[in-house]
Amino acid sequence: MNMIDSKWIYGADNKPLSKVRLFCLPYAGCGSSMYISWKKYFPEEVELCPIQLPGRENRRKEDLCCNLRLLVDEMAEGIASFLDKPFGIFGYSMGGVIAYELALKIKEKYKRSPFVIFMGASTVFMDLDNVSGMKENELKKYLNFIGGAELSELNNPSFQEEFFPVIRNDYRMIESYHFNFTPAPCRICSFASKEDCAVPFQNISLLKFLTDEFSLITMRGSHFFIRDDEREITKTVLMHLRKGAFLDGISI
Repeated sequence: MNMIDSKWIYGADNKPLSKVRLFCLPYAGCGSSMYISWKKYFPEEVELCPIQLPGRENRRKEDLCCNLRLLVDEMAEGIASFLDKPFGIFGYSMGGVIAYELALKIKEKYKRSPFVIFMGASTVFMDLDNVSGMKENELKKYLNFIGGAELSELNNPSFQEEFFPVIRNDYRMIESYHFNFTPAPCRICSFASKEDCAVPFQNISLLKFLTDEFSLITMRGSHFFIRDDEREITKTVLMHLRKGAFLDGISI
């Protein structure tokens, strides 16, 4: 199957001669387009494969899904034909939790494992507020507080109409998620900021108990440091992909 034929992969590099793939998952309220700018940071040997969730961007006519494990089950099946090459999975915030569960599901169903799971501003050891149930003014203040958007943008009716239902759905999915303490099938590389008001640094550091090999990269900035530091993040991601590929006898 060509990447273009899959509803789950949107904005991929489409590099037929690539040696490894990097699947990328977005944060709450966002779609795969957040990774389009990453293409310029990776060599021809690495095929960037942004995963698109239902209910947004090119899949906006589909129903949103608020059950994480159901979403992951369908996602694993949807990208199964693209697991023919070694791969890594990157997820940011909500996407990091999905990345972890997706790696487990792929291992369970297809007996394949990624080189590494990258989790940015994300952890399965969560203590969340009831963000999905916040009143509109509370939600706007919260999203502004964690660095999600400026109040001028959050007060825009068009922005609210397009993004608030998706944001509420995604938070509802994470708030109802129950972590079952299953070890990761590979190493984990995390990115975390001590200035992050949404996901505590110490909660991210607990991921070390889920894997035999854990890396924690300290970043600066708000919960959305990915917006300002994509060059540094992709540099680290490429380094870890190269390490995994080398151990697998692949040069990239």
